Amino acid sequence: MARLLKRYGLAHIDLLVLTHPQRDQFGGAAQVIERFPVCAVVLPGLPVAHAERDAVLELAARKEIPVTRARRGTVYRAGPLRVEVLWPDGPCSPAEDPNRRSVVLRAAYEDTDALLPADAESAVTNTLGLGPAEVLKVAHHGSRDEGLPALLRRTQLRLAIVSAGEDNRFGQPAPSTLAALAEAPGLVTFRTDRDGTVIVETDRTRLTVATAP
Repeated sequence: MARLLKRYGLAHIDLLVLTHPQRDQFGGAAQVIERFPVCAVVLPGLPVAHAERDAVLELAARKEIPVTRARRGTVYRAGPLRVEVLWPDGPCSPAEDPNRRSVVLRAAYEDTDALLPADAESAVTNTLGLGPAEVLKVAHHGSRDEGLPALLRRTQLRLAIVSAGEDNRFGQPAPSTLAALAEAPGLVTFRTDRDGTVIVETDRTRLTVATAP
């Protein structure tokens, strides 16, 4: 991740959000903090032991980077970019499924809204009263999600991105998820397993998408 961010010219990180303590979410985060100036870190409130999480906390403390817990309703701003925490709605228990307690964000930049649900599927997102948006990072690597069609109708998206490894052992993205995305009117879908890195940019009104191996 750190190498990829360097390749695309990132100089610093205003806000590093780590959505839930699983390796595919926290893995490499300490290296990112080591190699980039980071202004603030946001963590979920799941009180579980996790090596990568502990490394992030130790490094953030050493570099005096503020660390806060994600709370529904909190808004972060970086210039014209507005990032709102939509979920979780309260303290979490170690016994809870970490996917269902993932940090869900809405990033708004002028006329463009992006929904970033991490691994929280429609059992969570369909309870949040979401309105129209332009971009969706499809939850949980495109796993099977029976409530996805309802979410797509509610959000009226223009662009969906599925983040999944090529030939992964979980069979992601699921055929039913791809079918739901294909049936959504006007929706264009990109997949990292097929398209490589997906870069979405906006000039405040227009969206552009580029892919790279």
